[in-house]
Amino acid sequence: MATVTASYNWVSGETVTPAKLNSAAAPTVVVADNEVTTAKILDANVTDAKLAATLNLSSKTVTLPATISLPAGAVMSFAMNSAPAGWLAADGTEYAKTGTYAALFAAISTTYGETNGSGGAGTSHFRVPDLRGYFVRGSGTNSDGTAAGTFGAKQADAFGSHQHSYTDHTPSSSLVGVQGGANNIWQASASSPLRTTTFEGGTETRPKNIAMLYCIKF
Repeated sequence: MATVTASYNWVSGETVTPAKLNSAAAPTVVVADNEVTTAKILDANVTDAKLAATLNLSSKTVTLPATISLPAGAVMSFAMNSAPAGWLAADGTEYAKTGTYAALFAAISTTYGETNGSGGAGTSHFRVPDLRGYFVRGSGTNSDGTAAGTFGAKQADAFGSHQHSYTDHTPSSSLVGVQGGANNIWQASASSPLRTTTFEGGTETRPKNIAMLYCIKF
């Protein structure tokens, strides 16, 4: 079996010949400067100039870590009923400002409240936002004039200002007038209503939705 010549310097892409394969010693390989090598990666010498403007990974297999790094304070919804590792349920719970949740406190501070940890006086703990039952709205004022409420504060539901139209009926000369009720306006001399109104709907105004668990990264 042929072996590699000790004194021969290999160049990337060079043709292997029998004359170059006659020694058991390891070769010295000369690598062109525009090639990425392990040594260049380890010593942080890989620069933007040495990489193509567009990285094509269509024929490559890329392995990502199990947990993608997100900044403390990021909020996401999860299709499960308990917070995954590294996350807390956004349910208004209080946590210590130091220790495990210090990074989260640094990110959101006391925007959502602070306590002593036991409901007493003091400010050793902070609260995470309580998003149970709430939709999240973009903060600030949109270019079309639509504005959110105060950052981090809950906002009650409301209807935009509007009006309803109706048609009045002229009673006959035999009627004296009308009598108002909680839901009806009655003819004064008859037992049937001239105009009837009813209440419809539930206890809130909402779009179609599905409940999931909002969590915050710590």
